Amino acid sequence: MPFVENIKVSHLKFAYGHQNQIATDKQAADLLSKAYRVYQFINPAAAIARTTGTLTYCRDRTNQCR
Repeated sequence: MPFVENIKVSHLKFAYGHQNQIATDKQAADLLSKAYRVYQFINPAAAIARTTGTLTYCRDRTNQCR
């Protein structure tokens, strides 16, 4: 597993001690993600703009979109 040698016991203790905060932050991020998806569904122009930007990025980076 890459970077496994960089994990310290103190990192694991910190994550374990802050489980509630980490879970709350993840829930907030999930809520914002869902709100953005609803916004794109309501506003088709935003969805088209994002799709166009993604296709342009793929074409510029690799000359093909996967």
